[in-house]
Amino acid sequence: MLKLLFLLVALFLNLFALCGNSANFDSCKQKVIDSKTVVNESLQIPIEKNQRLIFSQTPPTQKIIKYDPFLSLYLVEESYGFKYPFRFNSKFSGNRAVINDKVALKGEIVKHQIGVDSFAQYSQNLLNLGVVINGCCYLEAIVTPRGAIEKEYIQRFIDTKKVSYGDFGIKIKDTEKSVIVDESNPFLDGNLFKKGDLIVEFDGKKVTNSAALMRDILFSEVGSAHSAKVRRDGSELMLNMTTKNRESGGFVSEKPLEFFGISYDENLLVIKTDKEAEAHGVIVGDRLLQIEAQSVKTKEDIYKIFSGGKKTAILLFQRDDFQFFVNIN
Repeated sequence: MLKLLFLLVALFLNLFALCGNSANFDSCKQKVIDSKTVVNESLQIPIEKNQRLIFSQTPPTQKIIKYDPFLSLYLVEESYGFKYPFRFNSKFSGNRAVINDKVALKGEIVKHQIGVDSFAQYSQNLLNLGVVINGCCYLEAIVTPRGAIEKEYIQRFIDTKKVSYGDFGIKIKDTEKSVIVDESNPFLDGNLFKKGDLIVEFDGKKVTNSAALMRDILFSEVGSAHSAKVRRDGSELMLNMTTKNRESGGFVSEKPLEFFGISYDENLLVIKTDKEAEAHGVIVGDRLLQIEAQSVKTKEDIYKIFSGGKKTAILLFQRDDFQFFVNIN
């Protein structure tokens, strides 16, 4: 019995060594090629149950099981499965590489994914499309033009029946050994956070990094109750909140002015209005130039102005050769 246990331990250690210290990842690269994982401008990764995990910014032709618009991921059926589907790494550490059908670059993830807005960063210059895997060809992340989507997000997408994410109306970042609120959406009902809040605890547990905290927020069930201890202006406050359904982020554009009934394109040209916007004189075709005398050119410029808690503003629009102000509240 003891001898058998010794042999099993030795086998496990040998497997660990092989998975953690693959010299050149040639076999994994060949698997990527044979499985046709990289197809034009998409990733089509074979996984178990005759399914493929697809990253694509256009809908695939296969039968779609479900879709995550925030990460632009699809789970699809295929008539026949790849003989050796990819699995997710949950046990082995060691060497990793980012691989596509042309190259394999060894390296490490140096910055973890913070929600659907800030993808992970790799120590090597990331390929346009590829997979991050270990020496046993287990998946760690997939590489997109915006960065790497890590396995926790991919696995959750595959495992959950309905794709949704929680929202507290905040964006967060790491500063030294603390996590602070970088932006706060004042239009989200029940948002008690303010820009600059230092988040000390979430649901009674110490907060150590923004990547883990944002996963807790995004993966929380819509309608569930939570608490957070924050440090604000030298005082500690306990905030109680309810998870809202996330409406934007990642590959779903954020458009703060839609709270005022104004929809616009990437050039801040108004493409749709509701009765509230029309009552202020805004019509389709108007172009937004300024908010509170600050020039705006992108949706990110708009979000930053409102993230400090503003709920009213004076907007400057242009219609043909005429410019006019609109006061929204």
